[in-house]
Amino acid sequence: MNSRAQLQPFLNNSLAIRQEIQRFESVHPSIYAIYDLIDLIPDGLVAQQIRDHVVCIEGSLYLPVYQEVEHNSTLDVET
Repeated sequence: MNSRAQLQPFLNNSLAIRQEIQRFESVHPSIYAIYDLIDLIPDGLVAQQIRDHVVCIEGSLYLPVYQEVEHNSTLDVET
């Protein structure tokens, strides 16, 4: 196996990570804007319920990409 072929899995993961960072940076300001708006809600219980939902949304946005990178890393080790 040549050195380029050995490096390819790492390059693929690096690209996936860079793309995820760019995606995160593109939505990051909007997420923080939501938290700023939540802080203005006078009803603490409602504010916390909304905050909990935003946290779930954040997790669903980021988890699939991390799982894919982890999956690709596992495949790279096995080959």
